[in-house]
Amino acid sequence: MYATISYIYYKGQGNKLIVNFSLMYFWLFMNIATFFLYAWDKRQAKREAWRVSERKLLLWAFLGGAVGAFFAMFLFHHKTRHRTFMYLGPCFIFFHLFLFLQ
Repeated sequence: MYATISYIYYKGQGNKLIVNFSLMYFWLFMNIATFFLYAWDKRQAKREAWRVSERKLLLWAFLGGAVGAFFAMFLFHHKTRHRTFMYLGPCFIFFHLFLFLQ
């Protein structure tokens, strides 16, 4: 999905910065949604109620919400003991940066 769309690129000899706003809005939406998904899962954990699966939390982070997931993890102290989340979160962020800056 990201490979076919350039997020930021330079055009012409004037090196004008062109930003694809639709991709930027998608990225912003995914991060906000993932942030609230982690917050809701933390709330459900405190209530000992039905929760979001770890696979789904990681999938949302991978699909574009890695920054929101990372902030939510530390703000709500949620999933910070799980090595999978601690290692994959920053990996997803670097992966998205790599794709955006290609």
